[in-house]
Amino acid sequence: MNFFEHQDQARRNTTRLVVLFGVAIASMILAFYIVAVCIYFYSTPNALMEYGGDQTISAIALMWQPGLFMMVAAGTVGFVGLGSAYKVFQLRGGGRVVAQSMGAVLVNIQTDDEDLRRLLNIVEEMAIASGVPVPPVYVMDESGINAFAAGFTMNDAIICVTRGCLEDLTRDELQGVIAHEFSHILNGDMRLNLHIVGILHGILIIHLLGRSCLRGGRYIRRKGAAQTFLIGLALTTIGGVGFLCGRLIKSAVSRQREFLADASAVQFTRNPHGISNALRKIDTHDWGSRLKTAKAEEASHMFFGSIGRKSFSHPFATHPPLSERIRRLESLNKNPEWMSQLRQIDPRPRKPIGVAIAEGAAGFSAASRSSPPPGSAVNHAPSPSPSTSDEIQVNPEEVIPAIGTTAPEHLVYAKRLLDQLSLPIQQSIRYAQGAKALIYALLLDSEHADVRDRQLQHLKQTETIDTVNTIQQARADAALLDPRMRLPLVDLAIPALRDLPIQELSRFFKQIQALVRADGRLSLSEYTLQVVLQQRLQPYVNSSKVNQTTIKHTTVESAWNDCLTVLSGLAQVGHTTADEVNYAFRSGLYRLPNARQHGIPDTPLKPSLHEVGASLKQLAQASPCVKKAYVDACAHTVLVDKTVTLREAELLRAIVISLGCPIPPFLDTAHGVS
Repeated sequence: MNFFEHQDQARRNTTRLVVLFGVAIASMILAFYIVAVCIYFYSTPNALMEYGGDQTISAIALMWQPGLFMMVAAGTVGFVGLGSAYKVFQLRGGGRVVAQSMGAVLVNIQTDDEDLRRLLNIVEEMAIASGVPVPPVYVMDESGINAFAAGFTMNDAIICVTRGCLEDLTRDELQGVIAHEFSHILNGDMRLNLHIVGILHGILIIHLLGRSCLRGGRYIRRKGAAQTFLIGLALTTIGGVGFLCGRLIKSAVSRQREFLADASAVQFTRNPHGISNALRKIDTHDWGSRLKTAKAEEASHMFFGSIGRKSFSHPFATHPPLSERIRRLESLNKNPEWMSQLRQIDPRPRKPIGVAIAEGAAGFSAASRSSPPPGSAVNHAPSPSPSTSDEIQVNPEEVIPAIGTTAPEHLVYAKRLLDQLSLPIQQSIRYAQGAKALIYALLLDSEHADVRDRQLQHLKQTETIDTVNTIQQARADAALLDPRMRLPLVDLAIPALRDLPIQELSRFFKQIQALVRADGRLSLSEYTLQVVLQQRLQPYVNSSKVNQTTIKHTTVESAWNDCLTVLSGLAQVGHTTADEVNYAFRSGLYRLPNARQHGIPDTPLKPSLHEVGASLKQLAQASPCVKKAYVDACAHTVLVDKTVTLREAELLRAIVISLGCPIPPFLDTAHGVS
């Protein structure tokens, strides 16, 4: 099952959740109605006289009170609906809202605490290796060993662990737990989990209201006390049943996802013992995976382990039993075929292509290459080393299987990449001002001194002299790095940039625009960098759009013209003759389902950058299975000859990022691609 199939399954599970929720509400309405009828006849002794006093009247006629039923149904739906809507509104900020509600504290990326630094390093490695932005990390002051990932998309996702994880787990064990949580990010589980929290909150409120009525009824010494107590008892009982239904819904949705995340963690880290030993420690730990905070209950299905005393098998358990999870992991360890595949993976870093496709895309023109030689690359970043001007061998068939997947060699690559960063760069990207300076430095023109002088003059007029000096130093440091590290550097700078106030972020993007306009043109590398930054920081620039993932296109046909626009633009990248452009365009177009049944232009369109960007926004609103077709078509357009430059590979990465799809770095095809 690939990334897109996992996303589709998550959507189906959301539909399943709504259906189960509807069944639970219908059951509660029926129960409340029965109670209301009983209260009605209890409090109105003469009610039977309305039926002529006939004691043998039909039970159906006696029980069916249409007016009363409508009142109960409207009241129940309204109350539960308001409770759920309130919670959904609360969660609009994404994963950070969930973490903060449980008292978790954001880890300062500038920390020198050894345990926290180890945690941040693991998260950074995992993020680079899986092709997602580095998520904010939170820590709960809890002794139990537990963790969770939360968010609506990979751009607003967070990772949260307990203090018990930091104090009681080794690095390998903690890595296994974090890999488990990254699996939830990649498999689309987070959004579903937040929907569960929001929807089930309305049912939980009924239970809590009933308990309040019971407490109040004890102290009422007047007429109506019995009714108040009875109403409280009904609310508590029926709300409790609803609460159990909620647990059943959580179980139905989440238990198999936990098995999948465990297996994915093993595949990611190539270490079955890491996560299995973490589970064993939970089993023998004094606190296990238990949590003290009451807020954890509503998010119990999101955690790595059960928040109760022991994980045991029953229909309402949100997690599989620990023994079963350990047994399955051990079966992987004992599987000769599985272990032989893991051992065959070369632990040494392979020459990476440096592209982790994920979002964005394109200022496209045939002039993207300034000269015919296929190895040349036009960009305004620091000049590539001689080795990076070589062409990269990439098979377009490898793109779709790579999206949303992880492999050990990607993790090895991420570790080595981070080790290569100089100490000044490591320190600077921990601070917002240093991260800004690094981004500005990457945009300084390295080929044309006059353009670079105009850029620096603008910075001197709008920034402090200390900032300008920092930018120039960052440029010197970045120029020594392999250009393949350019986009990973941008991702590593994101956590510090998130700390900027919204007004400062807005000014930051305006400065980027000014630097790009210095030469009156937009290069591939400049556009790629802008797209990645905009996508990664969008939830923090405009939090109201965190949860806006409306699906408008469920078939390729509904956005056919947008497909033509994007593929026409992509076909012009890296090709200098009309025949090459036309061949690339058709290579991608015919990958789309039923392409021959649509009007195909004789020659590719000539879209502007604005038109391509607008079309990409439309394609981003497609269903997962349709996105799969779009990504496949884009890959076959750009990689038609299976040979690209690094800048073209980065552009393809930006295209797929704009569609919300994570992908790990490609590895040199000379050594094999995962």
